[in-house]
Amino acid sequence: MVTDREYRHELEFIFQSLCSKIASQEASACIANGREVTSDIICMFETSIRSPDISNRLRYASMLVSTRQYERASALLETIERMITSSMIKNTQLFKQGINAVSNLDQRPQKSSSTYILMEYAGNIFFDIVFGSSEIYCVPCHLRCERYRAITEDEIKVPDLHLCGNNINLVFLSNANAFLYYLQCLSSKNDDKKRLALVKVYYFCLGELQNQTSDHVATALNMLGHVAELQIDFPGAWALYKISVAIKPHYNAAYWHLFRLFGRIVYS
Repeated sequence: MVTDREYRHELEFIFQSLCSKIASQEASACIANGREVTSDIICMFETSIRSPDISNRLRYASMLVSTRQYERASALLETIERMITSSMIKNTQLFKQGINAVSNLDQRPQKSSSTYILMEYAGNIFFDIVFGSSEIYCVPCHLRCERYRAITEDEIKVPDLHLCGNNINLVFLSNANAFLYYLQCLSSKNDDKKRLALVKVYYFCLGELQNQTSDHVATALNMLGHVAELQIDFPGAWALYKISVAIKPHYNAAYWHLFRLFGRIVYS
């Protein structure tokens, strides 16, 4: 017989994930309409980060960066980085390595409850960070161009199925490590920490280019390009956006960034 407490942890995990999604959607609506994010929405974000799922914290941190609450964002991002361990695996590895990735993670005792299994997996899998169209104002302004990654008429007619799958409302998807380092670049007021975050983004992109292990390296390059722009390194930003386009010639917001930089040169 199932008691009302038997699946409490599982239900809490689902509830916290829903809180993260709903809070992000409602905060996005506030930001889009020039309103302050309400305390009720903040409470939902705070509830969501009780979960072991790091993506909930990243979604909260992104909202804080988008509303220029940099100190709170920076502190939360440091907490997230401390949570990441070498034993964690990316969700993409589960698809590419299949049973081998699972067996490496599966070191639990032979007799384990379903709750133990769920929380062990949830705390050790590093999911990609995903934002839907109703959450887009909770990402930094530069990344909102991802809404317009379809450039040609053919691309506009047919969604980017590789990115979206069956969810045509998905507009931004990034490797969580790259997104974490990017947010650190934007939020940190400490020059040394900002430089360290920049180095981490750079080496992340370099490693992914060499190993060809990421499905989202073009997005990571676009984020690195934005950081280069903030450093007033426009030639470097241009080169990064061009590499992004070369890697992913279709459905890539880097075209908009190239057009924008070209306009800066022409009209300056």
